[in-house]
Amino acid sequence: MSEEIKKAVEDGIKSLETKMAAQALEYEKQIKDVGEVNAQLKADLEKNVEERKAMADRLTELEQKGVRAPAQDAPTSLGQQFANSAQFKAMAGDNENARCKVSVKNTLLSDATNVLPMQRPDIVGGPAVPLTVYGSLPHAPISSNSLEGIRETGFTNNAAEVAEGATKPESSLTFGPYDFPVRTIAHWIKVSKNLLSDSAAVAAYIDNRLRYGVLERADKQIVIGNGTAPNLSGILDGGNYTVYTPTPGDNLVDAIGRAKWQLWAAGWIPDKVYVNPIDWGAMELAKDADGRYLYGVPGLNVARNPFDVQVVPSPWVPAGQFAIGAFNRAVTIWDRESVDVEAGYVNDDFIKNLVTLRAEMRMALEITMPSAILGGVFTSS
Repeated sequence: MSEEIKKAVEDGIKSLETKMAAQALEYEKQIKDVGEVNAQLKADLEKNVEERKAMADRLTELEQKGVRAPAQDAPTSLGQQFANSAQFKAMAGDNENARCKVSVKNTLLSDATNVLPMQRPDIVGGPAVPLTVYGSLPHAPISSNSLEGIRETGFTNNAAEVAEGATKPESSLTFGPYDFPVRTIAHWIKVSKNLLSDSAAVAAYIDNRLRYGVLERADKQIVIGNGTAPNLSGILDGGNYTVYTPTPGDNLVDAIGRAKWQLWAAGWIPDKVYVNPIDWGAMELAKDADGRYLYGVPGLNVARNPFDVQVVPSPWVPAGQFAIGAFNRAVTIWDRESVDVEAGYVNDDFIKNLVTLRAEMRMALEITMPSAILGGVFTSS
């Protein structure tokens, strides 16, 4: 067997495995971000799987040819044995009604041990909650461990028409300081060094999963963090929003419409509303008196923007509640350190060939104007 040909095939297999590992990572990323995989990526991955299988078969063939088998008569196929039989030759004569029976020797039966299993290049991942809140808010960098500022706490507008020579009215404007600390969100996992070295796909998946875990926690904290150190103080934490007074019998869309104009009247133009997916699902199933869906025929791409306010579903919003506001003006995520994954040895991990992988991020959540956000239950009985 030519060693040059074998090496070329082995190099080709390694190159394909590297490419498939990168595709597997992108596969997981698309599933996480948009819930489906690009058709071209899926086709490329399937093509590479087939190509790798063909190369593996070729390598097996080369290796088998390199083993000299003992001399023996070439096997005769079933067809050859049948054609060479005396019975067939007799039947091939003029007797059109003749029949023959031929016993075939050395019949090969399929054996599961002779079939090589196919190896999937990607990792079958677990569930992943869509990260809808973290990416929907404005971000800005920060180089300190806390954020301090001054915000308006009160404004009394006494502007009025004044007669000539009369005393002008006085308005009042007050300010107050605020402070939002930078918080750390992190977790870690121990992995075999050999696993990381031998499987690029597994290593890429672990890295991606650790990053996702940190961002999933951040998504949750932004909504319902209780503010007790080391938690963030989330949007629905007391004092960060104005309590909405519900109207009896309202559904979620009714409440969004009422809250929108309440905010407008207070000087805020709402841009988003965060809702629980179950509650929004109930709105998509709502029908009129004639049984027609209020939000369009199922299967059509109907935008989630009642009263021109973008609906952002999040499982972290408690069922039966919502939060609507001018979030682009009132809320900012300050990024101290983006999500990083680092590897290292802890205690006697070195002699055990174990590696600790840690994913970590640092951020502050600034909510400057609680009056710009209305939140709470959207209906009352």
